[in-house]
Amino acid sequence: MNKQDIVKAIAKDTELTQVAVNKMINSLERLVSDCLARGEKAQLTGFVTFKPIYRAARKGFDPINKVPMDIAPAMGVSVKAGDKIREAIKALDITKFAPAPGTEPEVEDDAEADIVTPAQ
Repeated sequence: MNKQDIVKAIAKDTELTQVAVNKMINSLERLVSDCLARGEKAQLTGFVTFKPIYRAARKGFDPINKVPMDIAPAMGVSVKAGDKIREAIKALDITKFAPAPGTEPEVEDDAEADIVTPAQ
């Protein structure tokens, strides 16, 4: 489902116009972005939390040139699913999402291991 599909679904569900719903979604995007830009977290309780995180400098490996490399410290965004999202996926058939036998499983970047919380 993309943004246009979401706008249409919300418009149908709320009986608002697609233009009004699109304005609300654009406003939400802007508000969350502005909040993160100020170094604050944005939370829709029970649904999702966005939080800026610090990723410490670390050693990496350049797979093209096959040499070790230094990765500079950087800012990232932590997105944590709330209870409503976690509950929504409980009924999914896990076998439909499992990697095919003999292939590498898709693994999310574990940024949590590199987090150093900045002083508040």
